Amino acid sequence: MLGIYTTARLGLAGRVSDDAAGVLGRPPRDLREFVADYRGEFETDATTPDDR
Repeated sequence: MLGIYTTARLGLAGRVSDDAAGVLGRPPRDLREFVADYRGEFETDATTPDDR
C-alpha cells in the first residue's frame, strides 16, 4: 500500500502509455465497450443462487 501511495504522491501515476496497444497489437477497448460485450456476466438471475 505504501508503494502505491508513494507512486501517486510523487506524481508518477499520472502517466498514460500505449503499452496495452503494443502488447495486444490493436487499440484496447474502453470500459463501456467491455461491459457491453460481457453484459451477461454482470447480471444475476434472482431466481437461482450464484454458484461462483
